[in-house]
Amino acid sequence: SKLYDSALQIDDLVDRLKTGQRGLLSVATSPSFALTLMPQAIKLFRARRPDSQIHCRSITVGDAGNEILGKKSELVISTLPIDHPHLTCQEQFSSQVVCLIPKGHPLERFDTVELAQIARHPVISYDRETMFGKLVAEAFEAHGLTLDIPISVARTEQACALVQAGIGISLGSAFSSGAGVWSNVVARPIAPAIRLPVIAIHSSFEKLSAQASEFLESLQSAATTLQASTILRHPDAAGPSSRPT
Repeated sequence: SKLYDSALQIDDLVDRLKTGQRGLLSVATSPSFALTLMPQAIKLFRARRPDSQIHCRSITVGDAGNEILGKKSELVISTLPIDHPHLTCQEQFSSQVVCLIPKGHPLERFDTVELAQIARHPVISYDRETMFGKLVAEAFEAHGLTLDIPISVARTEQACALVQAGIGISLGSAFSSGAGVWSNVVARPIAPAIRLPVIAIHSSFEKLSAQASEFLESLQSAATTLQASTILRHPDAAGPSSRPT
């Protein structure tokens, strides 16, 4: 109701006056988006709201529910929806899964890397207990492929750091490997394609604040820009065949 919304706005104003914070936004994100997508979204958001304050932290996908229900964050950006009556999950857009390759690796010369090609090399992969680890494992199993996994990790930035060190190849969100973040890492689309949803999670009982809504708009704009200026080569671009020779 209008009366309820007005009461919430008054409560929000009182809280901000008590803490001396203007336009405070608390947002959490899964590691896949922490190093590239979120910084660009925050940059756009701050340009629109220069007097705002942002509390941003990286969390595991499994902590997303507690982050909202425990009122630690107003908004969580994640790859996995949560089935909970007190939480609202809305897919914003999707992220392409890419092969993360150290420069100089044999797979670097291909515009698109097939799952079968990836399976011929040792892969830095993710614990099967993680959502992304399960997604990756099932994608390869569906094509009768078995991965050689000498190293497993739990978080995207760990995988990127190992690829950066030249230890091997891995998989990750296209938003995890932005140009300038990992200087020794190149990213290639994979075939068949795997996509990750980018989901906004918030409380079902509280209307999103104006700054949270504006942040989601900034997130969408950042994603569009990053997709357009990505270091990925387009699968249809002229160049070496995606099939091994």
